[in-house]
Amino acid sequence: MSLPTRVAALTVVPPRSVTDSAVGADERRERCRIYESGESTLLVSYDPATVGRYEKLVEPWATDRYPLTLDYPVVDGLKFDAADEDGRPWDVKGSMVNGVRPTFKFWEDQHETLANADGGYALVWYRAEGREITVVSSRTVKARDLEITNWTNPGDTHYRSHSREAQINPGRIRP
Repeated sequence: MSLPTRVAALTVVPPRSVTDSAVGADERRERCRIYESGESTLLVSYDPATVGRYEKLVEPWATDRYPLTLDYPVVDGLKFDAADEDGRPWDVKGSMVNGVRPTFKFWEDQHETLANADGGYALVWYRAEGREITVVSSRTVKARDLEITNWTNPGDTHYRSHSREAQINPGRIRP
């Protein structure tokens, strides 16, 4: 089955170009990192708002592709992205394959809640391309079938310091 290749983003504001004279050098360093090799230059965004907007494109793509409804159910005080036809919670996770360090991030409290509720994850690998994303591949996995052993503390100042996090290399779980 072929995947739709592009998802349009109507609200994504791409990072400003490094040639934009309205942006100072310090601001450019905060918003992006530039990699140069020979005649080509790669501008990689570090703007969390932009990455978050790409993630918001992944959610409707996944719920169109899989039998999930994007309704943000709350289970045990935790909010998830979608529910299946039996009401089980699912979380949609995206990994930007052309990002600096592609990963899927998981939270222990959410993972345990999903496993206990027989829910799971819709995992989407995508490439960010300006105002769009191109989906490279995707899969679903039940939370109880995804063994995560590298839980770490995100730090006391993190807004989710009450739970541990794990980052998994997308190649480890790619279909």
